[in-house]
Amino acid sequence: MPAGPVHLAYGVLLAVMSYPQNPEYGGIIVYGSLAPDFATAAYHDRYSDLRYVDYRWAHDPTHVYDYASVIVERTVSRTLQGVDGKVALWCAETGIASHLLLDLYTHVRTSPIKEWRERAGIKTVLRDFYYPWQENAVEFARWALGRAIRVFGSPDEFWRYVDEACAVAEQLMGDYVISAYLRRLSERYFGNPDLRLADWLRWFYRKYGWEENATDAFIIDDVRIPADPVELLSWVSQWDPSVTPERPPQSGGGGSWLLPVFPIPTIRRH
Repeated sequence: MPAGPVHLAYGVLLAVMSYPQNPEYGGIIVYGSLAPDFATAAYHDRYSDLRYVDYRWAHDPTHVYDYASVIVERTVSRTLQGVDGKVALWCAETGIASHLLLDLYTHVRTSPIKEWRERAGIKTVLRDFYYPWQENAVEFARWALGRAIRVFGSPDEFWRYVDEACAVAEQLMGDYVISAYLRRLSERYFGNPDLRLADWLRWFYRKYGWEENATDAFIIDDVRIPADPVELLSWVSQWDPSVTPERPPQSGGGGSWLLPVFPIPTIRRH
């Protein structure tokens, strides 16, 4: 399965493609792109009524809408002020979908991904996508960085956005998840527990550079990993019809979010 830095590269790309002028909403996408791997720490360990939101549940592609709703209700609405609920839900869905697409084509033995891969008849298993220094992970990160930099026209503008979006994602993580996830993986992959999310991407950039002519999709072994968030949502909607593939919604704006601005659905338990 891809490591956090690989998921982060894809999450940041989708954030840039979706809300290049709004790193706050981009940060929600970045958070969602990592969230399935720390679902247990974020929800199962903290909320007695959400004990079903664990690693396994969060990696079920039929739960994308429900999981995104939990993220919006329990994390986004309690952390960020003035956020539009519809936009936040779309961002969380997009981030989660990005995580599951990579996992479905790279996991082999982890449940429930293994069972869903078998049901869908997915035979391709992408190799060398785990450690940030493996060949396919490096090429994927170069593509993601290059396609995102194209949006801004220069690396400097891109990095300003990355710093802000990643700071929002870390704010959503909170101290417990940062300790259980970010610091642990920073130590594991880079030998420094004090690295932040943006530092993960800078490591790729400084060591391997970026693809200047990055296309709109990364294609490997006939697997298409799109830069277009609508294409990604169309893919995940095959698993979870509650997800609606649509262009990034625009914020209605205004207001402090003390309570969710839309009804949270009844969670479907499988």
